[in-house]
Amino acid sequence: MIAGFSGLTDPPSYSYEPIFYDVDYAGNELRAVALTLPFSRGRAQTDIEVIVAESKEARYTLTNDFMITLTGLMVVTGLLAISIALMAIHWGLAPLNAVSQALRQRSPNDLHALDDNAPKEILPLIQSINNLMQRMRRSIESTQQLNADVSHQLRTPISEIRALTEMSLKTPSQTPAHTSLREIQRIAEHASHTVKQLLKYAKTRSELIDTSHLEHVDLIAICHDACAQTAPNIYQKNQELAFDQYTAIPSILGDPIMLRWLVTNLIENASLHAGGSVVYEGVITVALATDSDKVTLTVSDDGTGVDEEQLPKLTERFFRHNKHFPGSGLGLAIVEQIATTHSARLYLGNRPQGGFEVTVAFPIA
Repeated sequence: MIAGFSGLTDPPSYSYEPIFYDVDYAGNELRAVALTLPFSRGRAQTDIEVIVAESKEARYTLTNDFMITLTGLMVVTGLLAISIALMAIHWGLAPLNAVSQALRQRSPNDLHALDDNAPKEILPLIQSINNLMQRMRRSIESTQQLNADVSHQLRTPISEIRALTEMSLKTPSQTPAHTSLREIQRIAEHASHTVKQLLKYAKTRSELIDTSHLEHVDLIAICHDACAQTAPNIYQKNQELAFDQYTAIPSILGDPIMLRWLVTNLIENASLHAGGSVVYEGVITVALATDSDKVTLTVSDDGTGVDEEQLPKLTERFFRHNKHFPGSGLGLAIVEQIATTHSARLYLGNRPQGGFEVTVAFPIA
């Protein structure tokens, strides 16, 4: 030893090249480098070994600081990249979200075209949706027009059959032919009623109604007209018709003709089926009431009511719960369509005191 600390151990090998190795000194881990240098003094030749060591603590601290800094930069960069990606996705999907919201908010029966004022990237999608809606609307219109044409074409021959049978039955005779004529007359009247109901059903399809053309309607006047129209047939059957309306009723947005059909169908349905297997001879009540945000129209009777199992089927087309009297099975189906067109809710149920009632809740204009 010429100078330094004797506790530093020699390198594991001998070389004139620098040798790096780990060494333990006084309980501390050190990193050492050994360098062997040739030395001449006079004629004497010898080697000098120089060993330099430093603690690993500074290296560990530097490494930890570097890793912490690098980790922080990676986290910040990752969060920034995720934020930018989410913002880009949000901005990129904003037009699609607008289209989706527009489709969710519109009525299920609204088949009008979407606004094509959109970015060019999604314009083909909007055009495809509009083309699909247009084809669906044309298909529905074609089907409904066919139904209306068929029903209209059937009205004339059925009316002629009814007229001929009525004229033939005026002759005082009780031959078997007269019995057949009376049966033909009954069938013709049933067919005529069914054709009329089919025409109403075709004209009240909610998919084809432009709700923007609805107007402010006075339901009191509508109910008065419907009661006046159905009263003669009601009184001929020994039935009574009552219209209860004690307070002022706000107007609603609607189509007067369709609303009159709705009230008329409800009254005729009660008149025909309230008695079950026998002819009904009670009171049919039409009532109007108002609430904070709706106007309710209720048509009720004091008859036999309807089986609870059949209530969900009453609005199905051509379903008839009362087989004892003729009917088309379209009355309540037409009522449901008109209610849907007017954004109204339809409730069917038996009365606690007996009988059946139909309630239609219209939103106030």
